[in-house]
Amino acid sequence: MQILNIISIVLLICYSGILLFFIKGWWALKNGQSLQSQFKTRVSVLVPVRNEEKHIANLLQDLIAQNYPITLFNIIVIDDHSTDQTAAIVRSFSNSNVRLLNLTLEKPINSYKKRAIATAIAECDSELIITTDGDCRMGPDWIASIVSMYEQEQCQLISSPVAYHHEKNLAEKIQTVEFELLIAAGAACIQNKFPNTCNGANLAYTRSAFYAVGGFKGIDELASGDDELLLHKMHKQFPDGLRFLKESRAIVYTEAKGTLRAFFQQRKRWASKSVKYADKRMVLLVSLIYLFNLVVFIQAGLLFFTLTNVAMFAILIGVKFCLDATLIFQSLSFFKKRRLLLLLPLVEIFYVIYILIIGIIANVGGAYEWKGRTVN
Repeated sequence: MQILNIISIVLLICYSGILLFFIKGWWALKNGQSLQSQFKTRVSVLVPVRNEEKHIANLLQDLIAQNYPITLFNIIVIDDHSTDQTAAIVRSFSNSNVRLLNLTLEKPINSYKKRAIATAIAECDSELIITTDGDCRMGPDWIASIVSMYEQEQCQLISSPVAYHHEKNLAEKIQTVEFELLIAAGAACIQNKFPNTCNGANLAYTRSAFYAVGGFKGIDELASGDDELLLHKMHKQFPDGLRFLKESRAIVYTEAKGTLRAFFQQRKRWASKSVKYADKRMVLLVSLIYLFNLVVFIQAGLLFFTLTNVAMFAILIGVKFCLDATLIFQSLSFFKKRRLLLLLPLVEIFYVIYILIIGIIANVGGAYEWKGRTVN
C-alpha cells in the first residue's frame, strides 16, 4: 500500500503539472479575432465525404453563404465511393462554386480520407487549404475569421475550434464536456509550442507547407491522422508557424456519437494514431495521463476492501477534480455551454473508465469500423 501511495503522489504531481500547462496555454490564447474588411487570399475548402446524404446539403448551404469574396474561394467535395445520394446532392450545387471530385481507387487502402484530401490539393491552386467534414455546420464568418488570422500572422497552419451541438440525451452531453476538454487541451498545447492534437473538421494550412512536409507521406498507411499527425509534421518543419484560433465565429459544429459503440469506435480510431508519434515527449504525456487515471481507479477499487486509503483517494480525486474543473470551466465558457459544468462529476467517472478501456484497446490493436468499412 505504501509503494502504491508513493506512486500515486508522483503521478499526481505529474498530472497537476500537465493540467496547469493546459490551463496556462488556454488562458494565454487571445480570445477573439478582428475581421478584415478586404481579403487577398485564395481559399479552397476541402470536404472529403462518404455516405453523407443526410448532412451534406446543410453544410454546402453554410459554405455558400460565407461572408467571403466569391471570387477568392471555392468548395471541393471529394466523394469517397458513396453508395447513397451524396454525389447527386453535391452535383445539384454545381452552379454555386461547388466542385465534385470522385475518388476512384481500384485497390483497397486504409487511408481513403488522406488520399481524398491529397487528390483535391493536387487539383487546386489556392494559397490556403481549409478542411472540414460532411456532417458539420458553421456560421457565415467562418472563412473570414480564419483568413483574417492567416493574413495578419502569415502562419503555416491554423487549428480552429470544434464543438458538439444538438445534444439529445445525457450521454451526448457528457461527450460534449469531455470533447471540449480535449479541444481546449489541444489548443493550449499549440499555444505552448508543444502541439499534440487538432481536429480535421476545422483545420487550415498552406498548400506550400503541405508539400514542404511531404504531404501525408510516412503516415498514409493509417486510416486516421490527416489532422493530428500532419500537425506534428508541420511543427517539426515550421516550429513557429502553428496557431490556434480562439474565435467563436470560427467554430465548426458537429454532433456527438449517438451510441456507445459508435463512440468507442471513434476513440479507437483516434487512439490508433499514437503509434506514429515521432516525438517521445507526446508519448510520455499521454502515458502519464493514463497512468494517473489508472491509480485513481485502483485507489477507488481498494475502498471496497479497506478504508485505510481514504485520505489518499480523497487527495487524488480532490486535486484532479479542481484542476479538471478549472480547464473545463474555461472551455465551456468559450463554447457558451457553461451549464454543462454541472455534469462534471459524471464526466470524471466516465473519463477514468473510458480512458483505461481505450488505452487497452489501442495497445491490443485490431480492426475498427469507420464510414461503413472495417479498418485494420
